[in-house]
Amino acid sequence: MSSYNDCIKFSLDIQDPNITFNAHFFKLINGIKYKVFQATLIQPACPFCGSVN
Repeated sequence: MSSYNDCIKFSLDIQDPNITFNAHFFKLINGIKYKVFQATLIQPACPFCGSVN
């Protein structure tokens, strides 16, 4: 895991190892500037059948 992911996870107090952050950007919503973090949830394989879907 990169330090970028570690830093964001620490700042947001996220403990889940299956979440990785891809990007961050600013977005205007109703005239207010927000910082948005884009993340991906990596689903582990099913422990019973091995399916990844």
